[in-house]
Amino acid sequence: MVASESRPKISVTVPTYNRAETFRRTLAHLADQELDATEYEVVIVDDGSSDDTRAVVERWMERAPCRVQYIHQSNHGPGYAYNRAFEAAKAPVVLLIADDIFLSPQALKEHVEMHRLHPQEEVAVFGRTEISPELQSFFLRKFDRIRCSDFDGCKELPWYQFWGCNISAKRDFVLRYGGMPEEVGIGGAIAHQDRVLGHRLMRGGLRILYSPAALAFHHHDMTFDQMCRFQYRQGESFNQTRAWVSEPELAVACHFWDISTVWDHLRVWFGPRRNLVPPGDRNPVLLLGRYLLRGLAFNALTVNLLWTPLAKRAERSPAIAGLMHPRFYRGIIAYHTYRGYREGRTWTRVPAGQPKRA
Repeated sequence: MVASESRPKISVTVPTYNRAETFRRTLAHLADQELDATEYEVVIVDDGSSDDTRAVVERWMERAPCRVQYIHQSNHGPGYAYNRAFEAAKAPVVLLIADDIFLSPQALKEHVEMHRLHPQEEVAVFGRTEISPELQSFFLRKFDRIRCSDFDGCKELPWYQFWGCNISAKRDFVLRYGGMPEEVGIGGAIAHQDRVLGHRLMRGGLRILYSPAALAFHHHDMTFDQMCRFQYRQGESFNQTRAWVSEPELAVACHFWDISTVWDHLRVWFGPRRNLVPPGDRNPVLLLGRYLLRGLAFNALTVNLLWTPLAKRAERSPAIAGLMHPRFYRGIIAYHTYRGYREGRTWTRVPAGQPKRA
């Protein structure tokens, strides 16, 4: 571990929970950075892991090229864990990553350079994040939750793209606006805490610059069934997110359509915030047509009798896999997300300090 007491330029904040084997590789990528080791630190918050995460971290700390802070706490959830990492960070810039994010060698160097060029406190930098090429599942290679390809040609992103997978911001700016929410609802730990933080920072003039060069890979190895359950819980949690976030563009950009979001859509389509959603979402006729087609193609009947069997067979049959377009997977997953949203309308708050992970 680096003994220098000079202040680092960037602090990598990474909560982890029961992903020891994947986290081992995350740490290996953090050690293999082009940025000088004296210029960054890694702040790890172990959120009450019951596997051998502590041993993995302690072994890595013995040979880590950079300075490391390791914080172990009882299980509180990701929002609480990130906030403890922000408070412990020594650098003026904090980078938020998950414990399954593999940073490319130039990623930290690019984040630091972007903040050097843009020292304004409200500037954040989102690095391109792609699906890990090492994942074996055909489904995971086709279905991309973050879809950074949609950002090609973009220089700046709206506040709701504040994803805690590969984004950096000024530490004092984040703390000034309260950090992430620490309570969650019926969706468990998955409560869009990073987007809520983006909303809080928006009040201070947040600008998110997009950097394809600050590349990272998302190595979230899940089965098809696990992803369906994961996205169902995302939908449940979206109800709570809307209780925290009043801006209408969030529901429109996330394509949540029901009687409760009609007013959000009208405010976006015919108001001053229409430029905050993608061009394809600004036309009410086109977007309503897409909602109609989605409902006809991906509903309880078609998803259970057609699409799910096809998706599962595609993992074993190259012929079926050749027929599966990414839009098919997005439609299936969207169905489960919106089902969680509809069935999770009544959510209850979990007091801060109580365990939030299954």
